[in-house]
Amino acid sequence: YDKFLFEAITKKCLYIKKKTKIKYLGLHEPTFNKQDISFCSKTITKGSVSTSGEDIKKFEQKLKNFLNCKYVIMTNSGTSALHSLLVSMDIKKNDEILVPSLTFVGTINPILYTNAIPNFIDINIDNHSVCPLKLEEYLKKNTIQKNKKCFNKKTKRRVKAIIVVHVFGQIGYINDLVNLAKKFNLKLIEDGAESLGSTYLNKHAGTFGDAGILSFNGNKIITSGAGGAIITNKKEIAEKALHITTTSKVKLPYIFYHDKIGYNYRMANINAVLGISQFNKINFFINQKRKLNAKYKKIFNSIEGVKVMDVNEKCKSNYWLNCLMLDKPNPNLIKKLNEHLNKKYFAVRPMWNPIHTLDFCNKFPKDDLSNTIKAFNSCLTLPSSVFINEKI
Repeated sequence: YDKFLFEAITKKCLYIKKKTKIKYLGLHEPTFNKQDISFCSKTITKGSVSTSGEDIKKFEQKLKNFLNCKYVIMTNSGTSALHSLLVSMDIKKNDEILVPSLTFVGTINPILYTNAIPNFIDINIDNHSVCPLKLEEYLKKNTIQKNKKCFNKKTKRRVKAIIVVHVFGQIGYINDLVNLAKKFNLKLIEDGAESLGSTYLNKHAGTFGDAGILSFNGNKIITSGAGGAIITNKKEIAEKALHITTTSKVKLPYIFYHDKIGYNYRMANINAVLGISQFNKINFFINQKRKLNAKYKKIFNSIEGVKVMDVNEKCKSNYWLNCLMLDKPNPNLIKKLNEHLNKKYFAVRPMWNPIHTLDFCNKFPKDDLSNTIKAFNSCLTLPSSVFINEKI
């Protein structure tokens, strides 16, 4: 059976590579055109490349309109966006933050930057987002409410927030998670690094909770080279975030005065210009990626024992990455496919190693993470760049 799956999946992947006529088919490469080059060239000519350029505000306004969100603060990465957001939301030393173990390490590092404690929770196997049923059971069993605050019964530490990750652009049962956050007096933060263009019941990812973040890294659906954004509808959070991401500088004439620890986290204007140019094509990019997902389903879902990950009917995904899922966990097969296909210049990638298995994170509290382990041993991501759709 393993041999059958290996040969069937490999055959389909190499068929796709042959159709693209590309020597090396990467996992997710950016798509640039003459407009992107022209925008950047004009900005360099003007010398407006630092964190004080006018295009940063233009990019923020475009995102506000697209997201239907009141406040957007551009940053130099998704990680710095999440870190400054946690600080702005008063996350402090020894506060516990509920967070899935199945995520990129960039979700966890900002928690540790603030000296808070990650508390790892499990996912739904169908969408890789936090499982509301398992989370509620975990909270009922392990926490207690005092003065409208949530505390861990065992550690006595305050459980202050939950971070929900929209993995590969898929949005899980977000309304259930919002209700759980309210019920247990938790702040809700959305890591939407991969989800620009994804909606749930026509509401954009990152706008359901107290605040969220986006990433514009080179491998995202649109890129500014390096960059991220904080998104929120809450004025207090936005004002704090803007202040600390600009080194906590107080605006005074002829005086450099900073009233607290701040961070040099603002996006540079040269990055904002590239982001604007890329953003002008966002609807085209999303449409192409949805067509690619449909083609991948047609190609792979004919193989018994494997399917391309889909979304629930309430979600419209940007399909940032397409995920091939085995019906049964099979770590050896995942490893062999990964090694073989990459040698054939067809870039696939397994899921991230669950964070709770990393040496510097295995000491932190956690729920039963059986779904997380199952997903890690069942999934392989496929090349998902925008241009692939038209080449297959």
